[in-house]
Amino acid sequence: VKATIHQTYRIQYLKDTVLPRMLDDGTFSTINTFVILSQNEIVQSLYKDKTFLKQLFDKLDSETDEAQVRELVVFCQEMVTMAKTLTLQCKAEFYMELCKYGMFHVLGSCLLHPDQRARQAAVDILWQSAHQEPAIIRNYMMCDEEWARDHQFLRNVTTAVVQDPDDSIKGQMVDVLKLLLEGNTEWGR
Repeated sequence: VKATIHQTYRIQYLKDTVLPRMLDDGTFSTINTFVILSQNEIVQSLYKDKTFLKQLFDKLDSETDEAQVRELVVFCQEMVTMAKTLTLQCKAEFYMELCKYGMFHVLGSCLLHPDQRARQAAVDILWQSAHQEPAIIRNYMMCDEEWARDHQFLRNVTTAVVQDPDDSIKGQMVDVLKLLLEGNTEWGR
């Protein structure tokens, strides 16, 4: 997986920085397709690795170093961003696996993290998740045992809306709340 990540990064760098004026449309399209397929392979490898997911979210849940939390949340943000190109079935599996290993629990606490970049990444993950698979977040809020105990996730979401000094974070969180409260959408989510 690591080799694929490095290869994909290098190709994207060449495509976006070194060669953009030299590429014809066909070559540009071919490189884009290769990058998308590589990203899909990376994401599928990561979310199907149960040990990796458990270690990732356990570390995020227990980490106290702000810089380390920021790096881990930004990593999750990049993984969720790459997952946008997965097929619908793979995307649903992706979000279900992340939820099963505690992504929303961890993100709920990251919404109130002192580091602004970590908060922004957590909000972006929630925003993307709410746009891609809102039913999974709703299910987490309604069925999770921890939710039944203390409503911490929703409390942290609303606290972020009210107290975060960054207006862009507030706007995204309002959008997340709106998506979660809308219920079924036209696609049956």
